Amino acid sequence: MPYSGTETSITVSSSDKCFLQTQNIFHDNCPPFLNLTDLKDGKYIANMLGCGLGGSVEFNLKTID
Repeated sequence: MPYSGTETSITVSSSDKCFLQTQNIFHDNCPPFLNLTDLKDGKYIANMLGCGLGGSVEFNLKTID
């Protein structure tokens, strides 16, 4: 995720809007990142809000057999 000033808030939710991760990251722990290790296959949405920067990204995880 991009660096976004003093504080950045990131949430990851599943397609059914169930919140899976919430992070509040301050400037001394940047850049923020998403840990996708324990997520199952499916559709997810990551929302980011920070000083002057924010937005959403949708992504799909699929295990390769």
